[in-house]
Amino acid sequence: MGGVRARSRGQRSRSKSNRQRRSTRGGARALFLLLVGGFALLAGYGPVKLPDSVLDPVREIASDEAWVDPGGLSFDSLPRWADSRWIDSLEGAALDCDPFVIGDESALADLGQTLLAFPFVERIDELRASRREGLSVGIALRRPVACIPVGQHFLLVARDAVVLPGRWDTPPRCESGFLPVIGPEGDAELFLHALPGDWLVDPAHLAAIDVACSMIEHLDELARNRLGRTRIDAGMAAAASVLEPGVMIYLENKRLCLFGRAPSTSEPGELPVHMKWAALADALALLEQDPPVEWEHVDCRWDRPDLRLGRMPEIAAAAVPRSTPHSNSTPNRGAMPRRGTPQPRTSGPRVR
Repeated sequence: MGGVRARSRGQRSRSKSNRQRRSTRGGARALFLLLVGGFALLAGYGPVKLPDSVLDPVREIASDEAWVDPGGLSFDSLPRWADSRWIDSLEGAALDCDPFVIGDESALADLGQTLLAFPFVERIDELRASRREGLSVGIALRRPVACIPVGQHFLLVARDAVVLPGRWDTPPRCESGFLPVIGPEGDAELFLHALPGDWLVDPAHLAAIDVACSMIEHLDELARNRLGRTRIDAGMAAAASVLEPGVMIYLENKRLCLFGRAPSTSEPGELPVHMKWAALADALALLEQDPPVEWEHVDCRWDRPDLRLGRMPEIAAAAVPRSTPHSNSTPNRGAMPRRGTPQPRTSGPRVR
């Protein structure tokens, strides 16, 4: 979660609107007609009655009321992870609001409701108008933690499962890493009609968001860069067991991470979540060793993670005894990984 602040002192010019220019022309016209009326009165033509449309700008100038103009708001301090298009939306909505007198609580509340209507606005922390400081606005934004496929594009999702505005052609980066995609590929039809402002309610999708939030919390910048693009399938999170891997995180290059239950669950015997992420970070670091240690999947559910190595074809062929009758057969790498027999190691992951 992060926020932006904006301040407008008095009635500032609106470069994106003609309203201020109309007001200036109206004031000049009113002043001209008042002068004409004054000369007419002096010349003996009697009093001249001017319409309210002419007198209102004059009354505004003559009164001692202080006004603020929401159109002068400029939102800054944008968090690194926020979509810059959100600021354009906020300033555009403020530009459409009329100036109001300081002390008009109803107009101030209407401005707050206008800004709060955007799905990416979580709450308004500050909204006040004063003669000394003008109009001040402080807004807390929803931070995206994941994304969902919507047709050929992607929409962002916040930690409270609210779908956020702004379409992306690919899963975008958020600070140091890519936002994970939620759900198995078969859920694409469920997301097809999702719109900004909707929220996800399926338990599997909420569990995937839980994993995504935990990923941001526990993986540092280096690990998230190594992680690359991911997809979180939490459809079996609640049924995780020794035989059922539960949450599965699909990584680049067809790698797979078995994660167990969602991080917010507290089942007896479940490995602490920080140890799971540490196991994945260690496995990712192996890929950058010299020479790199290639692996196909890592099972992070155990005290000593189970790592299934991936071997180059020439290495695999050299490792097969020539006397083996089925030496030309190809192992089925698409099968669901199973736990292997513990290796005689005293530390580090079990490898196969």
